[in-house]
Amino acid sequence: MENRDEPKSRREQAKDERRARIVNAACELLREFELDSVSVAMIAERADVSAATIYNLFGTKAAVLLKVYDRDLETYQQHVADANSADTLSTIFDAVGIAADFYRRDPAFYREAMVVRAPTEAESELLTVVRGSRQAFWENLVGAAIDDGFLVPDTDARRLGLLLAHIIMGSLADWVAGLISLDRLESNARYGFAVALMTFATPKAQKLVKAEMRAATKKTKSRTPAR
Repeated sequence: MENRDEPKSRREQAKDERRARIVNAACELLREFELDSVSVAMIAERADVSAATIYNLFGTKAAVLLKVYDRDLETYQQHVADANSADTLSTIFDAVGIAADFYRRDPAFYREAMVVRAPTEAESELLTVVRGSRQAFWENLVGAAIDDGFLVPDTDARRLGLLLAHIIMGSLADWVAGLISLDRLESNARYGFAVALMTFATPKAQKLVKAEMRAATKKTKSRTPAR
C-alpha cells in the first residue's frame, strides 16, 4: 500500500503561518535595526502575534534569528544550484558573484544581519552556528571540485573551505563597515579564492583559476581612482 503524508491539520497550518509571519517580521526588523536591538517584543508587534506565541513556537529569540539565517542560506544555495555552472570549479567562483548579487538586492538586510560587533553570549552562540553552516557550504563545494579532479586529491576540503569562508566573510565585513563597494567585495573575494585554489589546482584547473585571477585584478585596477 502506498504511503502518503497525512495532510496537515488546520491547527498545524495555522502554526506554520504564524512561524512564517514571525520570521518575515524578524527579517524586516533586521533591515531597520541592529541585531542586538531587535527584541522579541518588536518581532511580536511586527508579526501581529503575542510574545508568548513566539516563545511557544520558537523558544528563544536566537531560534527565530537562526531561522532567518537558515532561510537565507537555503535560498542562496538554491540559486547556486540553479546557476548551472560549467563545472564544480566554476561553481565556486560563480557562488561569489551570486552572493554579491544577494547583497546588491537587499543591502539593508545584509548590512545589519552580517555586521561584525562584539556579540553578547547568546549572539556569539548564534553566530557560531550561522558561520558553521556557511563554512560547510564552501567545504562541500571544495569537496566536489576535488572529486571531479580540479583540485589535487590530498587537498584538505575542511581547511580550504574554511579559508574560502574567511575570505568572503572578510570582504563582507569590509563592505558592511563602508570600506569597499560591492564591486570591490566581489573582485577581492574572487581574487582571494583564485590565490587560495591555485595552490591545490590540478593542471586542468589552472587555466580557469588564472583567468579568474586576471579578471579580478583587471576589475580592481579599472575601479581604482587616479591619484
